[in-house]
Amino acid sequence: MFESARLKIERARKHINDLHDLCNTYVASNFCELWVEKDEKSGDYLLRLAQTKEPPSDIPLIIGDAVHNLRSSLDIAYCELIRDIAGISLTPKTQIKIVKTRNELVSGLTKGKGILVTRPDIAEVIATTLRPYKDGNEDSLLHVIHDLNITDKHIILIPIFCPSKAEITNIKMGGLTIGKLVADIGPDGVLNIARMGGGVTDFSFDSQSVSFSVLFGKNQPLSGKPVVSELRNLVKYTENALQSIQDAVLKLET
Repeated sequence: MFESARLKIERARKHINDLHDLCNTYVASNFCELWVEKDEKSGDYLLRLAQTKEPPSDIPLIIGDAVHNLRSSLDIAYCELIRDIAGISLTPKTQIKIVKTRNELVSGLTKGKGILVTRPDIAEVIATTLRPYKDGNEDSLLHVIHDLNITDKHIILIPIFCPSKAEITNIKMGGLTIGKLVADIGPDGVLNIARMGGGVTDFSFDSQSVSFSVLFGKNQPLSGKPVVSELRNLVKYTENALQSIQDAVLKLET
């Protein structure tokens, strides 16, 4: 059951793994410049960084492909449920529709011209497992997949590479040596390494490195959350959703 839908999940998983590798390659490519400068007014030493190379154009395309495959997986499973389990012919408009309430969902499927008028039991399976309605169900990852898919149809999902931590080794200042400093970098890409006071002017260090997080961009679903881990969560949700539908169908048939 749902073999075609599961193939779509596997394709999404491959896209996400490719995305992970591509992002790591980009981050490791010295895509940004790091330097330390002294703020003459405050006397502080600041670590600054600036992007010098654009991310690969494939990155947002891979994100969109992964999301589309997850949404497609759910629609394929839904159509198989209608066609093969309920025994009802599909129409060009047969797909999962997100509505406001559970009652609206069930009524739309089982009353009037609803596609499941003769199979209200299947409508209950959909309402119970997929729950494609908003009220009381706002945190459902189905809505996240839907929103990401819709967004990608109009604006490609460009992530941001956000500096997260800096590591600086063997800092020497005013006769003091710090073996290693690990600290968070601000959203402006600046880290205040040291505040120099009392006329201290000598400052040096051996090396510095910065780690980055790849996050969904502003004004996008999941804004500010890590792209790869969130996409992998959506894969798990989709796998579990298909399994829940299958389990519910098997109960109907026994």
